[in-house]
Amino acid sequence: DALSVEAPRLVLHGGLLGGSVRIAFVGDVCADASGALWRNARLPDLHREFDVERVVANFEAVVDGSESGTPAPDKVCLSVARAAAGRLAEAGVDLVSLANNHSADYGADAFAGSLSCLDGAFGQRGVFGTRERPTAELAPGLDVLGACFPEANPRGTVRGDGPLLVDGVVDLVKTYRSAGRQLAVFAHWGEEQIGLASPRQRSWARALVADGAAQVVGCHAHVTGAGEDIGDASVIYSLGNFLFRAMQGGGTRSLGSNRRSAAAGYEWEGERLRYERRMDC
Repeated sequence: DALSVEAPRLVLHGGLLGGSVRIAFVGDVCADASGALWRNARLPDLHREFDVERVVANFEAVVDGSESGTPAPDKVCLSVARAAAGRLAEAGVDLVSLANNHSADYGADAFAGSLSCLDGAFGQRGVFGTRERPTAELAPGLDVLGACFPEANPRGTVRGDGPLLVDGVVDLVKTYRSAGRQLAVFAHWGEEQIGLASPRQRSWARALVADGAAQVVGCHAHVTGAGEDIGDASVIYSLGNFLFRAMQGGGTRSLGSNRRSAAAGYEWEGERLRYERRMDC
């Protein structure tokens, strides 16, 4: 349930002068290729809507991929118009993860171009989940790590920088804990259209928490999913789609009817990241 705010907070340029930092994670984001969905959507001021200072999303597409690269064979490839990045930033998204199975759909050059566009919209510190940039800072002492897990079927990977796959993630979590920093894990995992967590996901979640992850929140299923408490961490397995185009010809697996979405709210108190509430959106 939503918690009441005990005291006013002083906000300056998206940060705080003293007090806590509230953070919202939202799920999968992909517009239609023309950008029309973005131009016509009514996106609220997400900071005000969620009463937070930071908003984190999964950017599951390539910017101008169909114009700048070759689609990976034998998979659905997602490309969005360049205007999508700026539109999302204007709505209040501060950080985006590229650790997913679509950010490298059109090859290395298209991935690099997409990354450059997103850097322009969110700043280099606002784009994470790649091999060269696995994490981003959410607040002093707190980082977020994006990782794509094997069950998300991350085909279309590229040489050089690309989406961060799960190999070595547990070691990264241990490294951050050893350095005295708290780390939230934004996991791209699970089976599409299935909200229940698989035994493999639950095993991954336990390993991440055991090795020091402060919180674990996930997406990829395109439907809202289960959650559980593991020690002091609250694991949310799927937030569903935040803003996602309808897939054509998908039959029973079409995303067009998946309207439910959730955001997860957290509060950083300087030493501990605490799960605060689920917000339907």
